[in-house]
Amino acid sequence: MSDPTIATLSGKDAEDFLRLFSKKNSKSDDEIPRDVQVLRLQEAYRQFQETHSFVVGDLVQVKPGLYGNFNYPKPGQPALIIKLYNPPLMSAKTDSSDADFGRKFDVSLRVCLSDERIAEFPYSSELLEPYRDES
Repeated sequence: MSDPTIATLSGKDAEDFLRLFSKKNSKSDDEIPRDVQVLRLQEAYRQFQETHSFVVGDLVQVKPGLYGNFNYPKPGQPALIIKLYNPPLMSAKTDSSDADFGRKFDVSLRVCLSDERIAEFPYSSELLEPYRDES
């Protein structure tokens, strides 16, 4: 039998998984059941492996569950690709425990901030997918 994935869950199991997968979860890692941790890791790996080719002008959003340590774009928030870096910019972080250590930033994004300003910053396209308006 193959390992379960989010695609094989339904009903309450899927709701529980998505609730635990969400950044809003206040439980510590030790409180999350190991089988749920395994499913979270497998789903994050599957999403990370999905690649997209972007061009300047594309609207994108962060892949679900891969929001990570960035403040923007927020989950579901549209962002605009305004630059492609080739070669990519490399993170200057020197602490290997930092989430950005060794990260490659290959796009520059613009997002709208809550105070109506527009911000621009480098980002890793591995964490992005085409924007889907779900409003």
